[in-house]
Amino acid sequence: MGRKSSISRLEPQARQYLEQLIRQGRHTLDELLADVRAKFPQADVSRSAIHRFSVPFKEMLERMHQQQAMAGI
Repeated sequence: MGRKSSISRLEPQARQYLEQLIRQGRHTLDELLADVRAKFPQADVSRSAIHRFSVPFKEMLERMHQQQAMAGI
């Protein structure tokens, strides 16, 4: 069994902040990494970890938006 992702090991506030930045969709991976490290200096997260986390996270958000659109919300 592999190790837990460095994203899943982040403190909850840091992870929520990262998720918020990803939801905005305005940042590159380097900007995401710099913002998280600036706000949470103890966060040990890499650019590739953010990418591995953001791809399925964005897909999940897209599915949620599609379901809301189909439901007429």
